[in-house]
Amino acid sequence: MTKDHEYSPIEKLDLQASKKLLKIPGVSEIFRSSDNKFISFLAEWCPNCDYEANNLKEYHSLFKSHLNFFLIMLFSTNEMNLIFKNKYGLEMNTIQGELDVKNERLNTQTQFFNFRTNVNDDRKWGVPLHIIKLNINEIYIIKGESLNEEVVSLVQKTL
Repeated sequence: MTKDHEYSPIEKLDLQASKKLLKIPGVSEIFRSSDNKFISFLAEWCPNCDYEANNLKEYHSLFKSHLNFFLIMLFSTNEMNLIFKNKYGLEMNTIQGELDVKNERLNTQTQFFNFRTNVNDDRKWGVPLHIIKLNINEIYIIKGESLNEEVVSLVQKTL
């Protein structure tokens, strides 16, 4: 069974949403340095994350010397997350998300869910989701699958 794509344009993140983003476990540690970053929230069981993994691998190949890449894997075990990463050759820093199970009730109690609510992301699980931090105060969000040409253009014009 295949699933329709959930493409989403790049949006600039406002200051209030940025503060909520930093409350997600692991994110504030990622943001401590001033480096440019590409953070992807994925789940190994998510069909749209499967689609997006190939784009993410391409972004990493194109921009790994300019951006620090991080995966935050949600809603599954470290073992399953490692299988997913290896399947797509995603050689980037990985953080286990708040939940290691797919549980709808528990999901609504996470900081990730609170952040998504703040940015009007009403998808049930909210993955894939990407955060791109360029320069000191430019933070962007993609609430779904990325549009390759948009991401490449944004990063290239900022570098």
